[in-house]
Amino acid sequence: MSETITGALNDASLVFYRVNEHIHKKVPVLVQEKKALMSIKKDVETANQDMEDARQTISSMQRITEFSTIEALVQRSLAAVQK
Repeated sequence: MSETITGALNDASLVFYRVNEHIHKKVPVLVQEKKALMSIKKDVETANQDMEDARQTISSMQRITEFSTIEALVQRSLAAVQK
C-alpha cells in the first residue's frame, strides 16, 4: 500500500515538475510576444490617428472658399494669356 501511495505521490510530483518546466520555458516567450504586440498596437494607433487627421484636413479643405477664388483667378489668367 505504501508503494502505491509513494508511486502516486511521485507521479504527482513529476507532473508538477513538468508543468513548472513548461511554464518556465513558455512565459518568457509570451512576455516577448506581448511586448511586440504592444509595440505594433502603438504603431497602428499612431497610423490610425494620422489617417484621421488627414481625413479631417481634407474634409475641411472642401469648405475653404479661397480655393474657388484661386481657381477663378487662374481661369481668368489663362483666358487673358490666350487672348
